[in-house]
Amino acid sequence: MSSEIKTEIQLEIGHVLFMDIVDYSTRLINEQRALRDTLNEIVRSTEAFRDADAAGTLIKSPTGDGMALVFHRSPEEPVNCALEISRALKAHPELPLRMGVHSGPVTAVIDVNDTTSVAGAGINMAQRVMDCGDAGHILVSQHVAEDLEQYAHWKPQLHDLGECEVKHGVRVHLVNLYTDDLGNRALPEKLKPSRGSRKYIPYALIALASFLCGMGVLGLMLWKAEALTKLGLIGNLYYIVLFPLGLCAAVFLFGVVRSFARYKGEQYGSTLELGGPIVAFVLTFGGGLIVPPPSTFPLTVYVHGEVGRSDLVLRNSGRVFVDLDGDRQSRSIGENGEAIFPAIPNRFRGQEVPIWVDANGFESAVANQKERVDGTSLYLPVRRKSGQLSGRVQDQDGNPISGAELSVAGVLTHSDASGHFELIIPGDKLAQEMDLQAVAHGYKTRTYKVVPNANELTITLPTLP
Repeated sequence: MSSEIKTEIQLEIGHVLFMDIVDYSTRLINEQRALRDTLNEIVRSTEAFRDADAAGTLIKSPTGDGMALVFHRSPEEPVNCALEISRALKAHPELPLRMGVHSGPVTAVIDVNDTTSVAGAGINMAQRVMDCGDAGHILVSQHVAEDLEQYAHWKPQLHDLGECEVKHGVRVHLVNLYTDDLGNRALPEKLKPSRGSRKYIPYALIALASFLCGMGVLGLMLWKAEALTKLGLIGNLYYIVLFPLGLCAAVFLFGVVRSFARYKGEQYGSTLELGGPIVAFVLTFGGGLIVPPPSTFPLTVYVHGEVGRSDLVLRNSGRVFVDLDGDRQSRSIGENGEAIFPAIPNRFRGQEVPIWVDANGFESAVANQKERVDGTSLYLPVRRKSGQLSGRVQDQDGNPISGAELSVAGVLTHSDASGHFELIIPGDKLAQEMDLQAVAHGYKTRTYKVVPNANELTITLPTLP
């Protein structure tokens, strides 16, 4: 193989466990070394680590004050590993460790020394999730939590924390994973309100904000009731929300404006006065009862291969997306290729909506697909994603070779005047590593091992003697 062609593992979905030692940089050098050795020993002793390592599906990447472990079989692997580490840390109080878990795109580049380094959005997000925690925390992203919630035994251990702002203003939705004796159930310091945010706010501003909020939502109810679905105001919660909204309006009128309304009626024989706060409360609560809450219907999408509905190419892998007028929803694909959407707003019944699959190595068989939703099940075919190879053919002096024939898996192309070429490989012929043959008149034929969807290739052909 040419020394100018680098072997690179194809971008794929990895289940990442990122961990580091808290306040590592403040320790003495000998303390740092001892903590690293202890951590390495604990991690290697876990069953999840050993199983994945023995199966060849684990990528290990040290980070100086910790490490990143990339598993590939299930999002349960990094979580189980984290719980095993947490259990072992009970015997090592001198080792404050925090951990973060996320599933996302990762790539590993292997150099000539067989040293592996890991990069990609999956690694970056796992580190950001971890950065939000303190010693003992096992934090997981919302994406991982949604996958784990499909299994009943994980639900009691998942505790939603809401969003946390991390590097570059990115907001990450976090879930705290802990059991009765493992993990850290305390709220992370980064999610606690700062002292500066606890300043006294004048009563009038609180009342005004409450009033505007109440009137805004009331206006939404009166103008477009179905929009409440996007806010989650459905079922009994719809009516529960009406009560505090009425109080918000009353607080403003009574506490700030000191308003009142007067009604004269002959049937009472005198003037009847109703305070403005009471009128606002009655209008808000009573008017809300007139507006019926929007209804929803469930939708189940079954994902299958091109052979037919029984061709379950995706099991517990990938997600199905639907776009409901800008409200993009997604659900994980289950064991039988199903993705269940429990609450589609009723106004979309009978309409065609964009729907697609996001899964490693697969794509929707129909581009820009739209399907009619009416409460029945949908069947969505997928196909393997095509691959791409591109690069430049040159002679030993670096001059471009025009008209060189390049072929891989039966797909053929020729280099242009500048020596550039591009090959599109159908998904059914795609492999992680493939043989590329280059033939040109007056030059020796060469065959190279190449990785699709990797960097640009440089093909150097020596001249014939």
